[in-house]
Amino acid sequence: MGMSSAWMRFLATELQIREALRRFHFRIEAHRAAWCDASPEPEEIQQVVAECRDFLLAVDDFVRDETTVWATELRSVLREMEEAARVHADARRTGAIELTVTNGDQATNGWQAVIDDGPEETHTGRTATFRNIGPGKHTLRVRGQITGQQKSVRKNINVANGETTSVDLSLK
Repeated sequence: MGMSSAWMRFLATELQIREALRRFHFRIEAHRAAWCDASPEPEEIQQVVAECRDFLLAVDDFVRDETTVWATELRSVLREMEEAARVHADARRTGAIELTVTNGDQATNGWQAVIDDGPEETHTGRTATFRNIGPGKHTLRVRGQITGQQKSVRKNINVANGETTSVDLSLK
């Protein structure tokens, strides 16, 4: 019905306080009726003060009990939220790909690499590192020209959460 447990406890505590207040009013009125329009005796005043004290202490107990349950529930919810945030952050930690193109140093004007549908990057030599790669499966495509012929290779790679994946390829 869209009501939280805290709201339901709030309503229950409110009802307890209202009931205690009604009982308090009836007890005070009973004392006043017993005075019969005369000034109360010192013992009667002490009884009314005791009624006031008992009522206020009862209200304090209701509020303290509800606050204790609420605080416990809040701490539990905050722990759950912190855990969920940590899991989410861990799931989104990026990794890296360390690529070695074994014959990349033979490519005229370097070789080009593309991860998934990202931008093409040109590299020279045999190695390149790609950082900030999201965890999961990726397609790596490499192409270059060796001895006047266009050569390429494609490989599916799984990048683990926050880790570096090493890949060795040859242009064919």
